[in-house]
Amino acid sequence: DPYAFVDFTNHQGAATALAAMNKRVFLEKEMKVNWATSPGNQPKLDTSNHHHIFVGDLSPEIETQALRDAFAPFGEISNCRIVRDPQTLKSKGYAFVSFVKKAEAENAILAMNGQWLGSRSIRTNWSTRKPPPPRDSRGRQNNAKAPTFDEVYNQSSPTNCTVYCG
Repeated sequence: DPYAFVDFTNHQGAATALAAMNKRVFLEKEMKVNWATSPGNQPKLDTSNHHHIFVGDLSPEIETQALRDAFAPFGEISNCRIVRDPQTLKSKGYAFVSFVKKAEAENAILAMNGQWLGSRSIRTNWSTRKPPPPRDSRGRQNNAKAPTFDEVYNQSSPTNCTVYCG
């Protein structure tokens, strides 16, 4: 689902926008506006040992919650994500669903492959991991990457002027 972070020049401007825009309907959806906070006190769930399913031929009208609801009967879902174009935020037609237990993921793959979700019949299979980053001339992995939002945010001023809109 689309979201944004908005930086204001001062705390008062951010507070005013938060009060005025929270729960306002925009493009037929109710917006959730709140202070952007660092998830520092909540460790990110490590799903590296979970079992990831690729969902292909996904209908463009399917949203994350509908995808989650379709796979929920098979077991505990640890993550569910529709891949979107970063500019248009439109679905690229595929998604990933992660299960805690392998047997639940296997059942979901078998039962959901070929099922209709929205206006299309979906494909399901095991997700494959990206290959590791290339190694440099000394055999070390080149792990240079852009900083995450949390890394940048944690370096910012303690007086919050950023709000989350989603």
